[in-house]
Order: sequence, then C-alpha cells, then structure tokens
Amino acid sequence: MVDVAEIAKEQIHILKHSLGLTYGDEMYRNHFCTNEGTVDWPHCLALVGKGLMERQKGGALTGGDDVFYVTERGKTVAQEYTLKLTRGQRRYREWLDVSDATGETFGDFLKRRRAHLTGE
Repeated sequence: MVDVAEIAKEQIHILKHSLGLTYGDEMYRNHFCTNEGTVDWPHCLALVGKGLMERQKGGALTGGDDVFYVTERGKTVAQEYTLKLTRGQRRYREWLDVSDATGETFGDFLKRRRAHLTGE
C-alpha cells in the first residue's frame, strides 16, 4: 500500500489531469502521454513504481510518446485529493462551460438559470 504522504504534488497533479479531475470531480478520461526528457517523465515512472499508473509504449497515434494509465489505486488516491466544489463553484463552472457560446455575463447566466429552474 502506498503512503499518500510520499506522493509529490506534481504526481498528484498528473494523476488528476490523467483522469480529467483537474477542474472538477468527474473522471472522464484515463491517459497521460509523455516521453523521456520531459519534466513529467520521472514523475510518471515514479507513479508506475508505486502502482498508481501503468505504462504502455507509444506508437504512431501518440507521436511516439508513451501512454500512462491510472490504476484503480491511483484513481482512489487522485479522488482523495480532488477538491469538492461548493454549489456556487459548480454554478460558476457551468457558466464557464457555456459562456463562450452564449456570450452572457455570469449575472445574466444566473438569472436565466433561475428562470429556467423556477419556470418563470
């Protein structure tokens, strides 16, 4: 079993990024591509050594980069470090998801959302 205290901040970030947990609490992917000589490479290898990731040799699809996948234990560790968003933070992120398409301000988004939810 891995002692969570032994995992570097950069490694936690890689786990979370690999799973799509960087900006929320929903996993929507499971991969991280990198290669030897990058800043992330030694962190990914350390995560493999700790049993939190698995490594697959790269190919044409990844431009030669190796692909690292988060294990079930790695998912558990990443979720332990995932910030739980408040209701207001979730609303703000909803607005960020649509603001480019709608062009509305956050205040206008809240008004439209309230009208939709209350049937006004």
